[in-house]
Amino acid sequence: MAISTIDQVGRLLRGRELQFRAVVITALCSYFLQLFAIWLHWALWAIALATILPWVPLFTMKILWTSKHYGFMAAYLVFMILQAGHVGEHVVQMLQFIFIYDPSHKCYGFSWYGVCGLAHGVFGELDRETVHFIWDGLILVACVALRIHFWKVKNIWLTLAVIAALIHQFEHCYLFGIFLFDNHLYSHGGTFLGIHLTAYGAQDGVMGHDGIVGSLIPPLNVILPARIPLHFIYNVFVLIPMILPRM
Repeated sequence: MAISTIDQVGRLLRGRELQFRAVVITALCSYFLQLFAIWLHWALWAIALATILPWVPLFTMKILWTSKHYGFMAAYLVFMILQAGHVGEHVVQMLQFIFIYDPSHKCYGFSWYGVCGLAHGVFGELDRETVHFIWDGLILVACVALRIHFWKVKNIWLTLAVIAALIHQFEHCYLFGIFLFDNHLYSHGGTFLGIHLTAYGAQDGVMGHDGIVGSLIPPLNVILPARIPLHFIYNVFVLIPMILPRM
């Protein structure tokens, strides 16, 4: 009988090497650093970093142990945790998009077609085209590596994850390309391969509202989302197939 991915990861997380005492001490250190950062009025990203930092040694030890006993499943576990964290960042960005109201930054609450200049997630300084291009490129490589490693296994979910990651990276290749080589188009809009794009349309990418596809096929444009919800959907579509049971 096939064993689901959730069951496999659960086995990895139940190893005896993770002593309860170590987890409790780490959790207390994390909570203390979080309160300390809040007391000092640090930026949101710094508070998040202070909260995460104590878990790094424990997580590293866990991965090393898992690698020794389970081999490639350690890489699988790392990938899922990192992608889950990345999706969490997009969840925060979506919440900011929904609840921030500041017309001076074009933030009017949630809209399928809307924008918000203040919705950048927890680690807002990393919300850059270069970072997105590199990160999602690595995610695509990881998805392909997992699919190749388990190529003998009938797993449609891993294949779907590769497809979602490929489409997502194609978006970022386009966005990074115009950001790097035609910044005026990226910032102010203009013409791309004969297609007229507004500034928001250029930054919404290929499948975003007023983007390449929406501008080429206007009737389709009405169902295409703006960049923030679109990339949230992309990242969820990469993560979910990785944690669904094997077929």
